[in-house]
Amino acid sequence: MNKIKNKIKYFLNNFKPKISEEETYAINICLNMIKKSDVQMFISPISHKRYIKDETNGMFIIIDSQMISIINHVYMYNINIFDIKNVEELNKSFDLELEKRRNELENEIKTNIKHSLEKILKGISE
Repeated sequence: MNKIKNKIKYFLNNFKPKISEEETYAINICLNMIKKSDVQMFISPISHKRYIKDETNGMFIIIDSQMISIINHVYMYNINIFDIKNVEELNKSFDLELEKRRNELENEIKTNIKHSLEKILKGISE
């Protein structure tokens, strides 16, 4: 019985699904889009879907769990990503870039502060 358990553990720990050419292309398309500074990126706080919108090329990408959808006005590809590690790495790349953009926005907001709290109080008290 232990031999069977050990074989199952070995298989589960060492099994890596073969990555198809479609998966490789889809992941690389996503990674390249994430690097582009002119794309819009969104994440849904409830579904955790990630969205990339490239207006220049009229393309949209939806990353939903283990599915990547690449869409424009002519085509729509839905590609399943079977290796969970690839999905995690893609999500991490997306999240890090989105966090970087959020930090830049926050810094921009903070540098535009022109009123002190005292001035604000005076302004609303008059």
